[in-house]
Amino acid sequence: MKKTLTEIQTELRELDKQVQTISKALGQLFQDIDAMKEDKSPSDIDFAAIERASHKFMFGEHPLHRLQNGYACRRYIETLLGVVYTDRHSDAVPDRLAFIQWIITQADIDMTLADLMRSSLDLSADSFGELPSLLTEQYREGLLVDAMLTTYITGSAAAETMQYIAQLAGVLGMKEKQLQMLVHIAKCILTNTKPDILTGQFRCYYGDSEPQTAYGQPIVVEHLPRKSYMPMPPIVQKLVDVLDTRLSDKRHLVVASKIQPEWLVKSGTMVDKGQQIAMEYAASDKSWGSAVTAPCYGMLYYFENKKMYYGVISDACDDLDSIKAWIKQERG
Repeated sequence: MKKTLTEIQTELRELDKQVQTISKALGQLFQDIDAMKEDKSPSDIDFAAIERASHKFMFGEHPLHRLQNGYACRRYIETLLGVVYTDRHSDAVPDRLAFIQWIITQADIDMTLADLMRSSLDLSADSFGELPSLLTEQYREGLLVDAMLTTYITGSAAAETMQYIAQLAGVLGMKEKQLQMLVHIAKCILTNTKPDILTGQFRCYYGDSEPQTAYGQPIVVEHLPRKSYMPMPPIVQKLVDVLDTRLSDKRHLVVASKIQPEWLVKSGTMVDKGQQIAMEYAASDKSWGSAVTAPCYGMLYYFENKKMYYGVISDACDDLDSIKAWIKQERG
């Protein structure tokens, strides 16, 4: 049945409201960002080494090669570079850049990795807000999976990176079931297994029967300083600042003991409020102890530092290194 003019106008008004809502939400989140944009070149990065390392990815043709929109390709890749910026002091930076370089080569875009790193410093709330209109659903799904692959290509994710991806999923309008499917696909690609359902935009990561390259094996990029200078785009820095504030509020120190507790669950396990998580002892002979119960729902992290044993319940997107730094700041 054909739609009437009134119905079309109503749908357009609803669509306009949705766009305005996204724009307003992003604008509110990043309203403190000023215009101090610096055109600094990442001159100490060995782009030739990055280029050589990118050839180790023997995948098929990336879908970005078929996207006949240079501006959309640029925004796609700049968004992936945001993953690198959120954890720019990580040893995984060279390998993440090598993976992005492979995508750049596949995209056949008339910009180099260095060019895109410079242009990505101008990312703004509007840059993210326009992604849904620039990319079809398939490309939006591909972008999110590529962001996860970039993150986990040689190691674990920092809390800031996970927050960045979560924000990206929200901007791209991913629904819960859709997001679960994409996480599953990314995990399968990273572990060299095939997902139950393999849609077209991800077939480039697989051959006729088996994946072509093992993500589990690190890609070594020679002659690249591991602590490379990499200026942070203001919008990404804002995401990091927001995350630090949110996570500090969610962290609960539940154990701080000189005697090693008996942990009843593994570190990195989600626990329920009221669940027994440890036995805390008053003496080293463990002749008397008391049960420790979780004061809230969250993920339990525990570790030893300076002959003290700590247990912290926090958000699932937190990470152990950030928690250790927080403990050091709070308790010295």
